[in-house]
Amino acid sequence: MNKWIMLLWIPSVLMAGVRTKEALHALAYGAEACAVLRIVDDEMAVVSNATVVGNFHMNDGKGNPFTGRTDTNGIYVAAGTCIGDWHYAVKKVGYYETFENVRYFSPTNTQVKDGRWQPYGMTNTVVLKRKVNPVAMCVKSDREGILPPVKNEFIGFDLEKGDWVKPHGKGMHADLNLKYEYEAGAVPLLHYRGAVFFAFTNKYDGAYVVKKDTFSSFKSVYQADPHAFYRQEFAFVYDRLSGALKENSNFPESDYLVIRTRSKTDENGNLISANYAKIYGPVTTSDGGIHMEFYFNPGENDPNLEADTTKNLLNSRELGFSP
Repeated sequence: MNKWIMLLWIPSVLMAGVRTKEALHALAYGAEACAVLRIVDDEMAVVSNATVVGNFHMNDGKGNPFTGRTDTNGIYVAAGTCIGDWHYAVKKVGYYETFENVRYFSPTNTQVKDGRWQPYGMTNTVVLKRKVNPVAMCVKSDREGILPPVKNEFIGFDLEKGDWVKPHGKGMHADLNLKYEYEAGAVPLLHYRGAVFFAFTNKYDGAYVVKKDTFSSFKSVYQADPHAFYRQEFAFVYDRLSGALKENSNFPESDYLVIRTRSKTDENGNLISANYAKIYGPVTTSDGGIHMEFYFNPGENDPNLEADTTKNLLNSRELGFSP
């Protein structure tokens, strides 16, 4: 019996982490932090005269705020006292804002030595993505669900109109075929099974998955890849109907889908035109329907995915969205 107690106890101590007296002091009263930020654009050219703002966090609720600009080499040195974490943002006209939260400690490790958080003074290359060619798109946020007129069968959805195709709505093109399933359990908000299925029917229509750029306010690639493999079927399911989680394959917040739709071919079956769009994760379901944030570029044969945030062709009142 004692043997099993020891086997269980040792990992729990390791997971908790053994912090030194210096580390505990730094977490309570602060230690010196320093990072050299080298700002470059998405083509790796240095960005001078960019504004850097941030704060070294302290337990006083105020911290040690800082602001400044990058030099001719794109360098800004951020230095100050903090209790183990700080944040910064980089801005410049003509670029998308970049931001980061820096943390020097974790549940298993606290990185401090001689009164300094480690690594101290290390150069970090920070990418500030350019505004290249934003175009007006049809954009819908995920704040309100898209409720299908019927459950458990595929219905065409028009991304340009933001509506189901006729006779269920005013849509003209089935950019996506969606099937929605939802069943509530004993505790409806907690226990339910929700599922949404995507299907594309045209030969070259489909989607592929990409990871978001978490450091930038512009989270996607600039353009869709016409040579990528476009899958034609997707299934996103969350099943906790019985109370126990049986499946969670919802499309995650960390990813997005690049979509090709309305594809047309010549007499030889070769792709000659298409429209492109993107759907930012997460894609989820509720009793209010399907929740997804999409961007549709109405320009035929234009793979541009960089949305103009001052214009929304789908809803002129909804502006200020992420590009």
